Amino acid sequence: MFPTGICESAVSKRTIISLISGLKKILAEPIYCISGNKITRTFFTGVVNHEGCVFLSGFTPNGISLHDLYIEFFLNGYYSELTGRLIFTLNAIIKAAKLVYHETGSYPSFHLNSVYIDLDRNLVIFLPSRIMDYLNRHRMTGEKEAFTLCTENISGTEQLDEKDFTFCIARTLYLFFTKNQPVGELGLFDITSFVPDASRSVADILWNILHGRTGDLKDLQTVLESYNGTSISPPPARIPLNRRRSYLLLKYSVSRFLAKRKMLLLILVLVAAVLSYLIGDYLRHRDKKDYTLGLQPLQVVELYFKAVDELNLDLLDAVFYRRTGKKIKDEVSRVYVMTKLEHAFGKRFDERQESTSSDSIDPESPLETYGIEDLTILQMSNGDQPIFQANYKKFLSAGETTSVYTYRETIYIKQYRDHWYIIKTERELINRE
Repeated sequence: MFPTGICESAVSKRTIISLISGLKKILAEPIYCISGNKITRTFFTGVVNHEGCVFLSGFTPNGISLHDLYIEFFLNGYYSELTGRLIFTLNAIIKAAKLVYHETGSYPSFHLNSVYIDLDRNLVIFLPSRIMDYLNRHRMTGEKEAFTLCTENISGTEQLDEKDFTFCIARTLYLFFTKNQPVGELGLFDITSFVPDASRSVADILWNILHGRTGDLKDLQTVLESYNGTSISPPPARIPLNRRRSYLLLKYSVSRFLAKRKMLLLILVLVAAVLSYLIGDYLRHRDKKDYTLGLQPLQVVELYFKAVDELNLDLLDAVFYRRTGKKIKDEVSRVYVMTKLEHAFGKRFDERQESTSSDSIDPESPLETYGIEDLTILQMSNGDQPIFQANYKKFLSAGETTSVYTYRETIYIKQYRDHWYIIKTERELINRE
C-alpha cells in the first residue's frame, strides 16, 4: 500500500471522509513505471482508512521519492557524492519523462512527492498527477508548499509541456543547491553563492530558465550530463553584480523599506514640493523691485494706468494684490506679445481678428498703436478701502484703422503690510468711435 501521509491527527475526520470520497473517483489515473527504454502502466485499486490514516492500495512504489532525497540533501548539505546522486537522478527523470511524452503527448506531473527513483534498478516512477495534486491540496499549510516547491509559478500541473517541465527540473536543482532558499520576494540567487565549484554554464542556464529567458530541456540535459562525478565543473568566473546574494538582499531590503514607508515618503515629497515652491516664490519676490513702496492710494492708481499705457507687465503685476486683476493682465500680456511678434516678423493680423478682438490688435510698425489718453481720476471715498473712478480713452490701431474706446473704471484699493494694492476693478464701456 502507498501511505499518503494524511491522518486524522493533522486534519479533521470530515476532511478524511471527503478525501477518501474524492480519491475513489480518480483511481483510474495511470501510474507510469519506466525501466530503461520500457514503459508500463499500473493503477491504484482502492482507498483504505487504516488507524485514521489514508492509504492507496494496489501499488507500492520502489526506491525513494525526490522529497526523501531533498530532505537528505537539506540535512547533510552540499558534498560531491550526494550531489552526484542528485544529478544522476535528474538525468534519469528527464529520460523517463521523455518516454512518457512520446506515449501521451505531455510530460508527467512533477511534485517532490510524485516522482520515485531506484537508481540501482534503473527505475523511475511517476505517480498519477491528478491523484497527487488532489492529495497535496488536502495537506496542511507548510507541508503542501514543501511538496509543490518545484512547480511554483506554473498554472495547471497535471499535464506539462516541455517548457514547464524544464522549469520544474531547473527549479528542483536550484532548491537542492540553495538548501530551500525560497524564491518569493527576495528573487533568485546565483547558485554559485551556495555551491562554490558550480560552473558558470550551470549557473547561467539555471538563471535563464528560471527567469523565463533562454535555455530548453536539451540544453539543461547537456549541462547535467557533463557532470563528471566529483564536481560540477572548474571554479566559476566572478558572479555578475545583479545576481550576487548581497546585492539582491540589499535590493530586497530597500524595496521593503520603501513599501512600508510609502505614505511617509509621499508626504515628504509633497512637503518638499511645497517648501520648494514657497522658497522659490520668496526668492522671486525678494529680488523683485518694490514699485509700490511708500506710495499713496492715488499714486498706486496712477501707476496702474501707467503700466497699462506702457504695456509694463512687471509694473502691472506690482499694483494688484496677489492674483487679482487677471482680466486686465491677460489683455495687456496679449497685446504685449502680439506687438513683439509684429515688430519681429512684420506681420499684420487679419481684419477678422481686428474686429472681433480689438484688445489684441497690434501694429505693423513701431508707431504707437495701443495706449490711454484723456485720463481723469476722481477719489470717491477714503478710509481703509479707498475707491477711485477713472475716465479715459483707449486707442487701438491696426494699419490705417484706429479704434477709440471711452471707459469708466472703478478701482478698489486696500492696504496690506504697509503697501496699497488694487484688489478689484470694474470697467464700463461708454462709447466706441
